[in-house]
Parts: sequence; structure tokens; C-alpha cells
Amino acid sequence: MFMLAVASLLSVACGFQIKTIALSTDKVGQGENMTVTTTYASIDGNYTADKYYNLFAVRVPADWTAPKLTVTDTENDVDVPMTACPAYATLAEYCFPRDGYKWIGFQSAELYQFGNTIESVVELVAGQAMGDYTLDIVVGGWKRDPATQLLTANGQINFEEVFGWNHDKSDFSMDDQKTYFKSSEYLFIAGTFTAEEYNASKARLASKTITLPDPKNGNTATTRPISVDVANILSAADLDQTKHLAVEVVEGGAGVNTVAADAAEVVVKAGEGEVEVIADGGVATVYNAAGVQTDSKAVNGTATLRAHKGTALVQVVNGGNKIVKKVVVK
Repeated sequence: MFMLAVASLLSVACGFQIKTIALSTDKVGQGENMTVTTTYASIDGNYTADKYYNLFAVRVPADWTAPKLTVTDTENDVDVPMTACPAYATLAEYCFPRDGYKWIGFQSAELYQFGNTIESVVELVAGQAMGDYTLDIVVGGWKRDPATQLLTANGQINFEEVFGWNHDKSDFSMDDQKTYFKSSEYLFIAGTFTAEEYNASKARLASKTITLPDPKNGNTATTRPISVDVANILSAADLDQTKHLAVEVVEGGAGVNTVAADAAEVVVKAGEGEVEVIADGGVATVYNAAGVQTDSKAVNGTATLRAHKGTALVQVVNGGNKIVKKVVVK
């Protein structure tokens, strides 16, 4: 695993800031799995003071998928159920498009009051197009249900909801000079964008204006251009350190039909409803007898994964090697 500690931020405001990013590998075979683990922490406690829908999106090459996201409130040791959120992906795509890439979004299944530290692990499946790529992540939170409020009935951006409001629509969300409506408070808390991309997005969105009723001035109609607002983005130094989350897709689904020569160095132990995997790097995935995935985690040392009772197949992928072991779970 490539653990990338984030030392600083280009801008520091409120909400959460990204602390570490870890890629399970920087080289993945066609059609193979990898994970990206992100930890983020509260800056001032504002975000942890109330309940929000947690939001997460990852930008990947257009033929990749992201079948699973696991989010853990690490302060309270609680796994927060997450579900796919195409609406958040659509919003991220509108604000931060990139040729040859797409956004995949997730949201928490319900409102949740987080502790001060969060860990997210997103499982990615590489596509067939080989080459060098970079990934990006954005995290946020919203008090309104993203699945129903971010888009209109016809699937377009709901501009009058997404831009211009604070978290509870009691006041405008505007820049300090009150010249434009910012994206709604906390929708984008932290991201891995370059400063150049961030500024270019703000300039591009400013060509569109919307009109909103001012709740503090008799609902008088107020018209302003819009602009995206990400409270905390990585500095240039951090982007260099993280190598811009670079990953290479290599030919032939490296390791899809192979077993590493050092397979004996991967140890799998079955327990009650779980398996323990000991390996020096890689991604471990557990499947039940019917081929249904029960858990997946990056492992760099020891990892414990959920498993169903009975026969389980444990797959460990590390770079160009794939190891599969069978165990019986109690």
C-alpha cells in the first residue's frame, strides 16, 4: 500500500480536511481491483455538531467502476451505511469535468452525526484501456437528501437548490464580496483538485446566473452568477507528494489467472464470521460459496474481513499477482 500523508492544504476553512490518502497499488491489471483509502478530520467541529448526509465521489477513467464504498466514523468506531448517489456524481461532473474521466458518487443512507475522524475505503475496478491515469476525490455533507434535491425531475442540476444557500436554507451562501452565489454549504468540503482546475471551474461557472429569494430581505429576488466552493483543497506540495494519485493500467489483467510465486507468504486464517489475512501489501477480497463478495480491504500486515459461515474464497491481489485460498468459516 502506498500511504500518502498530507502535510498541508492550499486553503483551510471549516468542515473536514483530508489527512492521508493510501492507494493499495500504483499499478493495476485490466479488470482488476484496487482500493483508495482516505482519512479526513474535523477542523473546527462545525461539521460534527449536527447530522448530515455524508457525501463522497471519486473521479476515475471512463471505463472504470466503483462497486463499493465503506465509510467508518473512526472516532466512534461505527460503519456508516453508504449507497450509490448518481446525483452527486452528476454535480461533481458539472463542476469538475475532465475528458476521458467520470465521477462516481455515494451518500450515506440516512442523516448521521459524525465524530471528528472519518475513514473511507473505495473499491475500484480498472477498465480495459491501458495507460497512466490520475484519480481524484471529493468529500462533503448536506442536510438535505442529495438523492432527491441535487437534480430536477428530468435529471438536470437543480441550480436553485445547489447554489446560493447555507446548509439549512436560512441564509445565502455567497463570497465575501457578495458578488456570486457559492455552491451550497458543505456540499464540497475537501478535494484533491489542482489549484489550476479549481480556479478554472470557478471562472467557467461564473458565466451562469440564478435568481433566489432573499430570506432576510422580504424574499426580494436576488440575481448573482454562480461559483463552486470547496472549503479545503490540497496544496501543490501535497499533490506532488501524492503523485496526483497516479495509477497505471497494465496489459492482460495482470494476475487474473496467475498465482504469485510467494503465495506461501500470504496467510489466511478462518474464525467465527470472519477471516484474518496476513500479507505484505495488496487488496484482500472474501467471497462466499455462491460467489457473493462479503468484504474487501487493503492489507499491509494483518486485516480482518467479514465472511459468511461455510466455505469462503479469499483473493489477495498485489500488483501483478493474484492469490486465491479456500477456508472454512465457523
